[in-house]
Amino acid sequence: MGGPVAIAVRDPLGTVHCFDAWTADISAFFDSVEFLDGDPTHIDFLYRECALKDRLAPHGYGLVLGDMMNKVILTMQDYTTIGDLNGAGIRLSQENVRGTSSVVISMPQDPQFEEYLRFGNLLAADRIKKITRVSRLHWDQKGEIIEDEVEYGDVDQLIERYKDYSFWRVHIDTSPYTVENFNYITTGIKAMQRRVSELGFKLTEVDLEGWTEYISDMDYEEDVDEDE
Repeated sequence: MGGPVAIAVRDPLGTVHCFDAWTADISAFFDSVEFLDGDPTHIDFLYRECALKDRLAPHGYGLVLGDMMNKVILTMQDYTTIGDLNGAGIRLSQENVRGTSSVVISMPQDPQFEEYLRFGNLLAADRIKKITRVSRLHWDQKGEIIEDEVEYGDVDQLIERYKDYSFWRVHIDTSPYTVENFNYITTGIKAMQRRVSELGFKLTEVDLEGWTEYISDMDYEEDVDEDE
């Protein structure tokens, strides 16, 4: 599934870039060697893939903010985990790149940021911390989470190693960035807004209106959930 989400980036010179993005853009941008190595030109990816946004505030699924000055990523959304790649997504992306996929999947307009290719780049850059897998081979079997040492080498051989597992996940070394997660509830939104201000972002009246509207919508959804 997926849907719209706000992404914002403060570049090394202090300029803040805000975008109306799609949830697939979160991992494509942040889970990449280019962003983690601090390449400011990587922001061009968002200019190609997304629409410019006129305010720094959550939208749709939430907000992900990358601060290239303070080396921190703030994330408030319930779609994806920054710093992790899903094995099933990598395998589908591999087939997509090869033209052998029978499943239609969303992908960046820029093919170099396909998940399979990003995984290969991260592996080559020694940015894979570990791989976890469920010991079962099928979803209807019970299994435990197992951590594997990463065998650096051919990315296709590594994917082949896990082809029979129903679930495996790649954990990325995001240093020098730290990732701060905020719960996708009213208190989490307010906490993220405070953190944004603590990091020195100057929220304008237009920005604050966006936060207020988003919090109001979340309050309504939480009230409806309590009534059901």
